[in-house]
Amino acid sequence: MPGNQKADDYLKECMADALIELMKTKPFDKITIDEIAQMAEVHRTTWFRNFS
Repeated sequence: MPGNQKADDYLKECMADALIELMKTKPFDKITIDEIAQMAEVHRTTWFRNFS
């Protein structure tokens, strides 16, 4: 069942914003998907559903 495109776009934006915030205090290669998901307030499976 296809997802709602607006919701998917919103979640991607939340995860991107979280990554940018984390990069202000931590090297990119040290940031985990779990940290991004936690900061974006989404489950880590949301990351894998939206990014390869």
